[in-house]
Amino acid sequence: MPLGEFKAILRFFPNLKGVVLCGMYEPLLDSRIDFVLEVIERNQPQAEITIFTNGSMLTEGVSDILLSHRNFTNLVVSIHGFTKETYESVMPGMVWDKVYGNVLSFLKRPRKMWFGVPKPKVSVSFVRIKQNIHELEAFRNFWKDKVDVVSDFEVMNWKGAVDETKLLYEKPEHTRPCPMFEQPLVIDAYGNIVRCCYDFSTNYGHVLTGGFQEWLNKKRESDTYPTSGCKSCLGWRHY
Repeated sequence: MPLGEFKAILRFFPNLKGVVLCGMYEPLLDSRIDFVLEVIERNQPQAEITIFTNGSMLTEGVSDILLSHRNFTNLVVSIHGFTKETYESVMPGMVWDKVYGNVLSFLKRPRKMWFGVPKPKVSVSFVRIKQNIHELEAFRNFWKDKVDVVSDFEVMNWKGAVDETKLLYEKPEHTRPCPMFEQPLVIDAYGNIVRCCYDFSTNYGHVLTGGFQEWLNKKRESDTYPTSGCKSCLGWRHY
C-alpha cells in the first residue's frame, strides 16, 4: 500500500487503540517497515502496534528498528513445529535454526532509544495439525519461560481454499458462533475492508469510499456462520 494512502486511512479513524500488521503477507519483508511504523506513530500516537511474523526476517538489524519505535508493543511469531524436521516440513522454505535463533536473539535485545519503556510482549503460536500435534507439549515447555504467551490454534482452511482433510488430526464435531464477524476491522493492501482475517476473497469496498459504511451495516444470517458464504470456513467450528 502506498504510504500516502496508508496515512489517509489512519487519519480516517480518530483515536485508534491499536494497529496490527499481519495478513496474507510477511510484514517484515516490507523494506519500508521503519517508515510504516513512523507513519502510525505520527498519525495515531496513542495506538499500540502489533506485528505478526514468521520470524524469518527478524534479524538483529530489523529487531533494532522495531525496538526503536515506542508504540511497538506486541510481537507475535508463528512457529508451527518444535524439531527441525517437523518445522521445516510444515513450513516449506523456512530454516529452523534461523527462525529459532532470530526469536531467541530478539528476546535479549534492549530498547536502545526508550529508557524505561517496557519491551514489547512476545507471543509464539502453534497451529495444530496431524504433522505436528505430537510436538505441542514439547513446544509449550520450551517457550513457556522465554516468552509472554504461548498459543495454539486449530487449523484454518481459509473459507475452503485449503484442503484441510490432509491436515486435521481430529474431525470437528461441534459448532460455536463465529467470533470473526465481530472482530476488529481488517483492511487489505489495496485499502479494501475484507470480511475477516480468514476470508480475504470477500470485501465491503475501499475504506475511504463507502466500504466502512458497508461494513457497519453488515448483518448476520446465521447464529453460527455469519453468512451463507462462510459455511465452508472452519472459523465457526469448535474442536
